[in-house]
Amino acid sequence: MSKTPRLFGGVLRRQLLRAAGVFESRIAEKLEAAAQSVASEPARVLFRRLAEEERLHETRLTTAAETQEPQNSAQDAAVRDPPLPDGSPTTDEQTLRWLAEIEQAERALAEFYRALAEKAAVPEVARLFEELAGAEDEHLRQLAQLRESLKPGGNQCVPGPS
Repeated sequence: MSKTPRLFGGVLRRQLLRAAGVFESRIAEKLEAAAQSVASEPARVLFRRLAEEERLHETRLTTAAETQEPQNSAQDAAVRDPPLPDGSPTTDEQTLRWLAEIEQAERALAEFYRALAEKAAVPEVARLFEELAGAEDEHLRQLAQLRESLKPGGNQCVPGPS
């Protein structure tokens, strides 16, 4: 347990929840743009699925900011397990550039959520941020799987949730 004081509640908590929602929205936009521009079908499918999850995170954060009652992560379940087609990815520079950019954003957001969870004065808000950090870690795992699948001889399917 960290010895740093838990600092925020009330108005600041709502502002942080809204800011986190904006970050989720920006990552979703980046994923949607990537899905439209890559040649690899497995990358397109994964990017679209992760964008949907980020939109759900954005909704959870916005709702928590307005109601001060974080939603349960079970509400994201419908997006986590969509049917995924198998495909033969084409390794192209554009897909790899998008992957690097998206991985960096996901990593930064996971770290941001962990820092907020550590400082949150309200246990439910801390739990929400911890859950979101875990979701971003899962996105990173799936993106790493996609990166491996794009290598010659890689598993030629769309990575899915664990």
